[in-house]
Amino acid sequence: MAAEGEFKLCTFAADGGGRAGIVVGDQVLEAQKAYDAYRGAKGGPALNLGAVVAILDAWEQAFPALKNAAAHFAGRKPDFARPLAGARLQAPVQYPRKIFCAAANYLDHMKEMGSSPPDKAKTEPYFFLKIPTTCVIGPGEAIRIPQGVKNLDWEAEMAVVIGRRAKDVPRERAFDYVAGYTIMNDVSARDKNVRGDWVFKYDWLYGKCHDTFAPMGPYLVPHAFVSNCDKLDIKLTLNGQVMQDSSTDQLIFKTDEMIAWLSALCTLEPGDVISTGTPAGVGRPRGIFLKPGDRIVIELSEVGTLENPVA
Repeated sequence: MAAEGEFKLCTFAADGGGRAGIVVGDQVLEAQKAYDAYRGAKGGPALNLGAVVAILDAWEQAFPALKNAAAHFAGRKPDFARPLAGARLQAPVQYPRKIFCAAANYLDHMKEMGSSPPDKAKTEPYFFLKIPTTCVIGPGEAIRIPQGVKNLDWEAEMAVVIGRRAKDVPRERAFDYVAGYTIMNDVSARDKNVRGDWVFKYDWLYGKCHDTFAPMGPYLVPHAFVSNCDKLDIKLTLNGQVMQDSSTDQLIFKTDEMIAWLSALCTLEPGDVISTGTPAGVGRPRGIFLKPGDRIVIELSEVGTLENPVA
């Protein structure tokens, strides 16, 4: 049963651009209009809620404002509401300031790669970056196979979205800085991750940062509405066949550990995304790779379903 004021944050296409929306039941309400209507009836501070990045920049004020608006319109259909089924959703965060991706961070994935779990007393998390403006695509948009890439693989991941500027955050306070959660597919060109033409063996840029290599969405679900991010079911199907079926309880470095470690490295900013790693079931160990016409569906319990074709 939904909690009072529960909503999902999204970006939907309107008038040639993207606008922030809140999903309440089976409808999408433009966030600015919903809050302004609530404010006109009940009062409240003036807020800029036109884009998700602006909402994240003011998350401490924006979250309760949108929660109040969602409660106000629950069971009602204002004239600015649109059916969720007909809304064209885009990536919820357009665009993240930074995208951090955790590598080899699931126990079952380590096993399928033939590796033993690390001794966390002696090992730190391992991250790489993706390019926000060109890697990120939204629900329904096509993952495009780059020229020359033959071994294109999928990686279903829970992604954490930061909602407050964070530096040197201790583990016990990590979730104070989380706005919410979404889904990301860490699309990977396996045949470009390793190079033989250079002194450095691994090339994370070449293997991970092509255009369309970070499908994201469909929603940003606030932290307050997720029971436990480290115990969510995650599943990926390829053309209807289950490839990945696991749980975030398989994470080696837990969500709070990752936030603490990254915030010691650099300042985390509102809108930053931490993609937390992928479970067992990727294509490489089985020699299965993506091809044009494939369809990928990722389900993350309490968060949503992200679907993308391959072109």
